[in-house]
Amino acid sequence: MLRWLCITALAVFAVASLGALFIPQDDAAPAPLRAAGDWNDSAVAGFTIKLYHTKQPALYLDAIDELAAHGFDAVQIVVPMFQRDVTATELSVTASPGRCPAPADVVALLQRANSRGLRTAVMPFVQIDQRRGDDWRGTLRPLRWDAWWASYRAALTHWLDVAREGGADAFCVGSELTSTQGQTAQWVALIDHCRRRPFDGRLYYSANFTNFGHEAVKYWPHLDMIGVNGYFDLTEGAANDPPSATDLADAWRRNRDRLLNFARAQRLPLLLTEVGYSSQSQTLRKPWDYVTGLRKPADHSAQERGYRAFIDTWGRVPSRSGYAGVFFYEWDPVARGGASDVTYGVRGKPALDVLRGWLSGRER
Repeated sequence: MLRWLCITALAVFAVASLGALFIPQDDAAPAPLRAAGDWNDSAVAGFTIKLYHTKQPALYLDAIDELAAHGFDAVQIVVPMFQRDVTATELSVTASPGRCPAPADVVALLQRANSRGLRTAVMPFVQIDQRRGDDWRGTLRPLRWDAWWASYRAALTHWLDVAREGGADAFCVGSELTSTQGQTAQWVALIDHCRRRPFDGRLYYSANFTNFGHEAVKYWPHLDMIGVNGYFDLTEGAANDPPSATDLADAWRRNRDRLLNFARAQRLPLLLTEVGYSSQSQTLRKPWDYVTGLRKPADHSAQERGYRAFIDTWGRVPSRSGYAGVFFYEWDPVARGGASDVTYGVRGKPALDVLRGWLSGRER
């Protein structure tokens, strides 16, 4: 599989023409982008699947078939790496029920996706077993950083080799590891290590939407794509209370332009690694918060409005503008959806109809 190709003269012209949409007119024109294509020259539209229910591999194979049937063209498979707490120096990828999946199950899932024509990515997540307060993978503080990096490299290599065996198109070297991002030399060494493995897909990092800038992540130039999750507050700056559809779309539009401007300046394609809305009333203001409304009635309208706002602003952005696509969060093979489901899942909810309607008329 080829790495990102230099764009052709025609694409350069197209990007320059579209630049006015995303670049302030008084900015100097940056150098041309690396192509966001090579995924059949179109931006992907897929879902994330977390491969955590290791006793039910058949459900995941069925989920791949569902995504393809609905018209999605990509899947991002999340696999876990466990560490005891945020101070631990060792990560485990040992396959066991309820923990990490067996490599053969991941390979089978990737191969099923490939057989259905889906483009595939693998994203390892650091999972914390014992969390206190606001602890999460973005606040790691191991007692010995050198030991943690050695263990992380070994765990990541394990999943990279599995991704290669399954024929994955892309691999995420890290997700929202915010407290590690200042250690540029370690990240560059890790990325170089991944390049030397027999994996010829694209490499990307997934930054939190609050920490993706050049000062926060100085190793973007060593990667093939900029990955950012998109849990932006859509009520910020709203002229109405509750926010109107225009307010929500305007909020996304501001963040869209900021993201595409940044990616263009880095001369890298932008991949939205997570965009999702739960069926909870706070989801438009805090899309990342899936806990507050767990014991409240489901709010499918809020979820639907979030997806409509996304489609209104991103639905027609072409790959030649530097947009590599989106992975929505998440497609849960276990949760069946329905009237009482407050999760991020879209099965049996109005949001799925919105997405399917968009996909049916989508230009690629």
